[in-house]
Amino acid sequence: MAGHHPSKESDDISAPHSDAMRYALRCLDGKRNWKGDVRGLFGLVNRTFTIESEGAVTPDGLIFAEVLRFDDGETQSRRWRVFDTPDGLGLDADDIGLIKHGRLSNGVLEIVYKIKLKPIGAAYLDRFRALDDGAVIYFGKVAVLGVPIMKVTAKGSAIKES
Repeated sequence: MAGHHPSKESDDISAPHSDAMRYALRCLDGKRNWKGDVRGLFGLVNRTFTIESEGAVTPDGLIFAEVLRFDDGETQSRRWRVFDTPDGLGLDADDIGLIKHGRLSNGVLEIVYKIKLKPIGAAYLDRFRALDDGAVIYFGKVAVLGVPIMKVTAKGSAIKES
């Protein structure tokens, strides 16, 4: 994000944040390229995608912007806000609602939210695991009426600034 300067104290990953927020920063802050796939029940959905993302710390939390491009040419974009609350990580974005606050457990950040899909709503379970090399593994499940309908996997790698 233009104007992001990590030298500010508020942008320092070690500044006062919960463990879950520090982990979210480790997984989502900065520029990343992601590659992944979506697999649906009975093979009805089988898509690959790439994501260009950029995260930046602001006084309101971590702002995470992404542009997702599917192999069939469909493009989606979303701007997320991740923030600390007394109950865990909160999450804001257009057309979403938090179901379960984000938590860090056994080296995995997990957050559950609902999102409006065409024409129905679905529950998403997102899990992020940071790797020692700076990459991030993402695993997600999508359910409608409690029935899992899709699995999403991706790997994100930091873009080195020159």
